[in-house]
Amino acid sequence: TGESLVVFERRDFVVNPFGLSEIHGQRLGPDSQITGDSVTFSPVDGVEAPTIAVDGDASFEAWVRLDDSTVGRNVLGTSYLAEGQLVVWPTGQVGFYQGFGVGSQGLISPGPLTPGAWAHIVVTRDTASNRVALFLDGAEVAAGFYLIAPVASGDPLRFGQGPLAGWDGGVDEVAVYD
Repeated sequence: TGESLVVFERRDFVVNPFGLSEIHGQRLGPDSQITGDSVTFSPVDGVEAPTIAVDGDASFEAWVRLDDSTVGRNVLGTSYLAEGQLVVWPTGQVGFYQGFGVGSQGLISPGPLTPGAWAHIVVTRDTASNRVALFLDGAEVAAGFYLIAPVASGDPLRFGQGPLAGWDGGVDEVAVYD
């Protein structure tokens, strides 16, 4: 339907009376901070949104600034074995993986993100055609067809955390659409 299921923008983050950053009542660690119009995460922080099922048509979107790419980093998602997980590998390449409970299928960008530079990442999934596409800064860089539809996991949607290391860098305008 193209309706937003979850959106986190800079305006959602606040600094509480103790000087710590919060989003929707979730406190981030002291190394994470609001910087200008974005939020800078330390690798130990992340945010969980309410549990939602995004196993059908969906778009995952975020503006990101990668500060450290020495390990694989989570951007957003639920599970690579279910609805989907958007990651950045140590090579700086962006990957998107979705699963069917016991395995996963994925895409990876041909080139890396530039450390310290902002990039706009979008992944679209169309269940009618079984097509998934990955866009970086408005250009489609990878696409493919999945064989088995993703399953709902019941896990919360997370950004900045997941099965890999936590996000290390800036995040802004994170959204998931159905």
